[in-house]
Amino acid sequence: MSPSIDERIESALSDESLHDPGLRDMLTDIFHSRLRWLNLIAGAWTFAIFGLGVYCAVRLFNTVGATAAVQWGVGVVLCFLAVGLLKAWFWQVMHRNTLLRAIKRLELLLARMPKP
Repeated sequence: MSPSIDERIESALSDESLHDPGLRDMLTDIFHSRLRWLNLIAGAWTFAIFGLGVYCAVRLFNTVGATAAVQWGVGVVLCFLAVGLLKAWFWQVMHRNTLLRAIKRLELLLARMPKP
């Protein structure tokens, strides 16, 4: 006889998965999901764009002319805006994982409820 849905849910969820993970665990969970390749690419782009933003900032403070300063300043703003947007995307992924964990926890509680 095959196990019921309640037994499958309970076996899939261990007691370890019921605790709320810390920030480090949530960050590492991002890179162990189905879309880890996309998250790795986004993480690499985040570091690359941040480096480009720092380079633009250094060039901004070392420039003499106003036109060049505006151009490097726009580069700084755009780079750090892109980094902020990528960080917001990572926070949304972490929120989604937290929400899925809460739904699984609720499913387990419903599966453990006594049947009338």
